[in-house]
Amino acid sequence: MKIEVGESLVYSYLRHVERCWLVQANWRASEHWDRRLTDGELEALFQEMKRRFDRDVFKQTKNAAQLLKQGEVDVVGVDLQGGVHAVEIAFHEAGLNYGISTTETVARVLKKMLRTLLVLRAWHPGQTPLYIYFLSPKVNPVVQDPLAATFAALQAAYDDVEWRLLTNGDFAERVVKSTLENASDIFDSSELFVRSVKLLETAGHGPAPPRSRPPSI
Repeated sequence: MKIEVGESLVYSYLRHVERCWLVQANWRASEHWDRRLTDGELEALFQEMKRRFDRDVFKQTKNAAQLLKQGEVDVVGVDLQGGVHAVEIAFHEAGLNYGISTTETVARVLKKMLRTLLVLRAWHPGQTPLYIYFLSPKVNPVVQDPLAATFAALQAAYDDVEWRLLTNGDFAERVVKSTLENASDIFDSSELFVRSVKLLETAGHGPAPPRSRPPSI
């Protein structure tokens, strides 16, 4: 199976920062599970999404059933209070880019977020706290601004979900730095991101230690 360094980072982040006791990468629902919503209720939710947002987001998706079949989530975790954390991560070295235009890139991210919401609504109880994330280490300003506006719209439309957009500096501080700080004593060989950092440290090329603050006068 192909190993994605971004998914490995998120795996460790959910375990050690968000305190998820159960985490799975490449999560996909089983067709044998009993859904919480009927076919009709899911289709109604899908049609509501199309009314709220640009229909071009779903231009190649005909109905809720088709969207559910596309519903793999990069990493899913369940925290100690029962909250469900669903994370999509994109690592593009030149900056987040899913298509030939900013509009197409933002639309692709929006579709991922709405698809994740539909999947979670299908199988998780209504009272379950839901956290849906999009993570990317490098997003250029021309994409970042409309992406932030899109997440504000998602939060306004579905305010019972906590929508988290962590990119650029937020990604570095809240995901990478926090994970490294909380996983410094972890020796689980399944956590490949953490193990790779330890390998670099052993070779003398690890992250620089935090600078100590000068004493206050």
